[in-house]
Amino acid sequence: MTENKNQINIARLIYEAYPHADLLPIDPDKDCRNLQALLAKVTNENIGDSLFRFIVVEIVEGGEGTLEGAIRVMERAKEDVEVVLRTLQTKQSCLSDYCKAAEYLAEQGRKVFTGPNQGGVWNAACLDACILSHKQDDKAAYEYLLNFAVKYSKILTESERLLLEQIKANAAALLKSEEPHDAVNNKPT
Repeated sequence: MTENKNQINIARLIYEAYPHADLLPIDPDKDCRNLQALLAKVTNENIGDSLFRFIVVEIVEGGEGTLEGAIRVMERAKEDVEVVLRTLQTKQSCLSDYCKAAEYLAEQGRKVFTGPNQGGVWNAACLDACILSHKQDDKAAYEYLLNFAVKYSKILTESERLLLEQIKANAAALLKSEEPHDAVNNKPT
């Protein structure tokens, strides 16, 4: 595609908009004369910035050589990056032993509190614990689920109570950075 004076030079626009572009080994007049020249520069040489390379490649491959296409590609890339970032942040937010123990109680408790009645009540308790962990802390969420499980254990069968006791013991073990007992983990949901 040949560019005339009325066309926007997307390659130059990318280069000028990129933070710290001045540190890239790119000659804007030579390497940014068009998208193909910039693509050749970033794919044939080590420019030392994989994010810049990614942006150029994505825009060339999916942007159809238009400003609208480049915008669409960058919006999609931004959404993808945000999903990955949220996932990493969520995982980072549950690094405390109390968070792990609360998550374990919530997940494993579904094996004991089942059916529309008990299952629904347990799911509601898990939701409350999630809210509590954000408003207070993970310890409060863990203790809430633990107390809830004890309170409702009165309606469980003997085998369900035994399973609940093992789940509680495993959750407590997580507070000591120990691994849960496999017998509970392997029980089908």
